[in-house]
Amino acid sequence: MGKFFLKTFIFIVIPVIVINYLVSGYLKINLPLKSKIPVAGTGSMYPTFPKGMGNDTKDLGDQVAAYAYMTAYPSGIKFGFDEFFSYKIQRGDIVSFGNDKVKEITKEIYGKESGYIKRVIGLPGEEFLIKNGLVYINGNPMVEQYTNLAHSTFGGEFITECKKIEIPENSYIVLGDNRKGSSDSRHEIGFVKASDIDHIIPFNEQKGSLDENWRDTTLDLSELSKIKLDGKKFLELLNSEREKNGLSKLKYDTRLETSAGKRAFNILKYNDFSIEALKSGYTMKIAMSESGYENVLWGEIPIQGYYQAEELIENLFEFPESQKFILNGDFDDFGVATFEGEIEGCPTQVIVLHFGGYVPPDYGKDVIDSWRRLLEGLQEIRPEWRELKDYEDFYRENKSSVDRVIEIIDYRIERVRIIVNKMENHQWLDDSDRRFIDEDSRLNDEQNALSEKLNDAIN
Repeated sequence: MGKFFLKTFIFIVIPVIVINYLVSGYLKINLPLKSKIPVAGTGSMYPTFPKGMGNDTKDLGDQVAAYAYMTAYPSGIKFGFDEFFSYKIQRGDIVSFGNDKVKEITKEIYGKESGYIKRVIGLPGEEFLIKNGLVYINGNPMVEQYTNLAHSTFGGEFITECKKIEIPENSYIVLGDNRKGSSDSRHEIGFVKASDIDHIIPFNEQKGSLDENWRDTTLDLSELSKIKLDGKKFLELLNSEREKNGLSKLKYDTRLETSAGKRAFNILKYNDFSIEALKSGYTMKIAMSESGYENVLWGEIPIQGYYQAEELIENLFEFPESQKFILNGDFDDFGVATFEGEIEGCPTQVIVLHFGGYVPPDYGKDVIDSWRRLLEGLQEIRPEWRELKDYEDFYRENKSSVDRVIEIIDYRIERVRIIVNKMENHQWLDDSDRRFIDEDSRLNDEQNALSEKLNDAIN
């Protein structure tokens, strides 16, 4: 009887109880199953996972560079509010995750919704800081052997340089190992909630399988490990990408290098990264003018941080707006400068890229014809006004007015002829031309007023 009761309890009663708890949701069992997750070729987790081929963002997103064998998360048994055999996320773990923001970002960048694979760096309740290319946790600098390069972590729009941030409960900061080419918590993604995470590779399982290309970190905290940008090398790489896209090569212009240096100095001095120079008032146009460079089309990219040429190219191609900018076919000239300093006591470097180009104007036939008619009209009346000097008595009595009308007509003919010539030859008007156009309405009014006065004197 006793054995029968025990068997009945084990094989019938307990399963019924378990099933009831499962159905009610009071008991949840998540098995730690392994999955083969494809890793895109974007290179955001390089060197742990390989990069794809090329620099086209969408194409890299379509490439599968490797497969990550990841464990389902969360796993274990949840009984009511208690958890058993569940894994607690640790720093250094690699996670895959997704949420509405991630779907929105991947849809925009790669043309399709997907998740992300990143590394957990900041844990709930910790104080997180990015300074001088390093991550600080609770005030202590991190030495990270899995990153692509030392001193390579810099802020973004969500986590800015030298600004301490406390990580909320049940949330994490995740970063790519290739810190210069990763869209992660520093940018739009922000904090990643535990509920967003679906798979994981614990840090202790990465040793011996994913650490083949990790770095020697002996000098990571030394100033000697700071990264230097080779501007000429960067231009070579950029021109290679432009040629692949059917665009002409950019020429290096030392005047744009000078203007970039002037802007870099003022950006750090005033902590003003705005293209409009809202704080400093020192715009790219002013910097170009002082450097002796002039063109009708120009543009600027200021970047905070330390980059090698290859990293900077990858970073610019990571974001659609910057990729579109540097692949602008209207640019012809290029210059770059770096400047080290501090922003609110935070050591940093700014890199400024300056671009210049020429696009011929299209004024339209009606506009050109109107300026031609004005020139012809002024040339037609000029001899008649000059003849007034032959009427000695009249000229003597009205000399100042006659001379002024002739002066205005001569000046307008000179300036209008320049404008017509530029328009006919598809050249841009410069600042002096535009100032004359603004001035010409007033000159025309003055000429007409003096003409009426002199006509009244004749009659």
